[in-house]
Amino acid sequence: MPCSSIPTPISTPPNRDRVHAICMYCQAARVNKTTWLPLQEGEKPLPRVSHGVCPSCYDQAVKQLVLEIRGLSA
Repeated sequence: MPCSSIPTPISTPPNRDRVHAICMYCQAARVNKTTWLPLQEGEKPLPRVSHGVCPSCYDQAVKQLVLEIRGLSA
């Protein structure tokens, strides 16, 4: 599920010492409370990562879940 509303890729997310959330769908890294940026292919892995879901992928996942729930109750 690609993230459609993310800016240009970054080569190194800011502050590599903190824990970074990585979107489990599109693999974008959260760099602050409102910004998710894609990691470039072949980039060095972040030292401390956790799972997360960016806002765009979250919206898509919720829409899919609602459709599946509606299908079960029909």
